[in-house]
Amino acid sequence: MIAVWVVVVDGRVLVRSWNDKPTGWYRAFLAEPTGVVLVGKTEVAVRAKPVKSAKLLDAMESAYAGKYGTKANATYVEGFKTAQRRACSLELVPLGPRP
Repeated sequence: MIAVWVVVVDGRVLVRSWNDKPTGWYRAFLAEPTGVVLVGKTEVAVRAKPVKSAKLLDAMESAYAGKYGTKANATYVEGFKTAQRRACSLELVPLGPRP
């Protein structure tokens, strides 16, 4: 299992990778956009779509600051604002629960 930093903006599930490793989850979703995420105990099939809208990218940053607003997370919340990390933003579109 790989934990990811998730936020929801206007009902859209958004994730941003902290690093862009060749073997990381972000690159895996670029290579194969469909996958499965675990939400609680439910596996949900998703399709990953790159986020291109500057407005949505900005909204993601506000959502990260609101959700992960502790002092311990401040470095990450600020780090997510860099151009390199903004470029590693995906929307996870649910395809439905797995049977």
